[in-house]
Amino acid sequence: MQIKKNLFILIGASRGLGEALYEEISSRNDNYIVLVNRKKTVSGHIHGIKEIKCDLSKPISYKKLSDIFSGIFQCSYDSMTLVCNASVLGPIDFVGTLDPASIEALWNVNIVNHVLFINEFIRQSKKCVGPKKRILAISSGAAVSPHGGIALYCATKAALEMLVRTIFEEQKTEQCVEIATIRPGIMDTDMQKHIRSASSESFHDVGIYRKLKIDKKLLPPAFVAKKLYEFLLVQKQWESPVIDISTL
Repeated sequence: MQIKKNLFILIGASRGLGEALYEEISSRNDNYIVLVNRKKTVSGHIHGIKEIKCDLSKPISYKKLSDIFSGIFQCSYDSMTLVCNASVLGPIDFVGTLDPASIEALWNVNIVNHVLFINEFIRQSKKCVGPKKRILAISSGAAVSPHGGIALYCATKAALEMLVRTIFEEQKTEQCVEIATIRPGIMDTDMQKHIRSASSESFHDVGIYRKLKIDKKLLPPAFVAKKLYEFLLVQKQWESPVIDISTL
């Protein structure tokens, strides 16, 4: 049985970029993958893949964190990588009309649980000296570009970027993990379909996104996933906490 060289923990891999990244990583024989999804996506038992069902709309419990990390953090790997990709757009409407439960759920998926995963990954990383350890959080141009109608999405992406920027500074001293966040560009995903289906009253910029689809300017998730895989394993050192896909 072949020994896997690289460990990947993917948070949110059931569709879109996460699914494409899972397909890219699983196509390489050297990789062991742990998937954390809101629903099961892998049928049966496949060597090198562990899948854990987790409702990320609620804060993850310490027991669930322990279940996810139990037995997988081994110093024999060449590299260990956490990819925080889970994200929801939420209801498209102005603040003041949103349901409180949907606000809480979006905040848990987009930022709260990513903080918990990142914290645990760094804590576990301190036990392993040999492997290269990396954390990649998937951000968005919305982190720095406010759009009326998706205020919570913009706010949580901005919070994620600031979290990564701060940990990047901490790790200059700790030197335990490398961390970065990437803006993957506008992709042809279900999230984009959701945006294009919004009314102009609830999302004033909807026409921009509809035109991007018509003009075929949306990036294929598989294209972005290939670039990310190379960035995760090939690039020797991450020198910036925030990266745009266009620079790779």
